[in-house]
Amino acid sequence: MERRHGKRLSAQATAERDQRIAELRLGFTSWGEIAQTVGLSETQAQEGFRRWKQREKGTIGGRDPVAWVEELIWQFEHKAAQLEAVAEAAPNPSARIGALRSSADMLAKAATIAQESGMLPRNLGVLRTERDVKLIIRIIGDVFEDYDVPIEAQQKIAALATA
Repeated sequence: MERRHGKRLSAQATAERDQRIAELRLGFTSWGEIAQTVGLSETQAQEGFRRWKQREKGTIGGRDPVAWVEELIWQFEHKAAQLEAVAEAAPNPSARIGALRSSADMLAKAATIAQESGMLPRNLGVLRTERDVKLIIRIIGDVFEDYDVPIEAQQKIAALATA
């Protein structure tokens, strides 16, 4: 039983301590240092790390994997924008070209991650078909409204077109 000064820690306090243990361990801190920092034995610190891993199973550092991938893509896009700004201010053509190539690499990596994670199809031509279907549905919806077609019929056609 875990205690602090003779009292059992609440579930929240235990989770927070386990999180601290995980942060230290993921930062390559030794078990001895972790134990000393959080006031436990090495074995207890290791058990806290195991609890943390179990709680975080299916996540990336406690974060939803989809949100993590979205953040990663955003970071690549942000770095690409920063490199484009560097290219604009570059003192010579070689530096400008280097920054623009690096920017393109960042965007390519973002696209690859989006495809590998299923956020983008591998065959980007599929997006054209999706765009065309959305346009056709919008046009049909406008015609239906002009002729007062019942909403049930509109919904049925939209469902069939996107199935």
